[in-house]
Amino acid sequence: MKTVPVPESGAGRNDYVLASRWPDASPDDPWAVGFVESIENGCVSVVGINGLPIDGIGKRRFPYCLKITGEQGAKIVGYMKEALTCLEFME
Repeated sequence: MKTVPVPESGAGRNDYVLASRWPDASPDDPWAVGFVESIENGCVSVVGINGLPIDGIGKRRFPYCLKITGEQGAKIVGYMKEALTCLEFME
């Protein structure tokens, strides 16, 4: 799955998106699944369902995103949780 520059994505406030730092949406890079809170200077701020920043440490701005469905978002988050659990188990 590739993300595109925010202006090309068609994403707007309150759209559900996969947002990423780079267009390849690599899980090794900063990324978020959530709702667009704002768009400024070609970047989106993404918040979770409760309206709080995704990572809990403040707002991140992402220059790339892709509008997704709730089902797609759940699959992405589920996949990442499983991958992170496997990495923790291997340590």
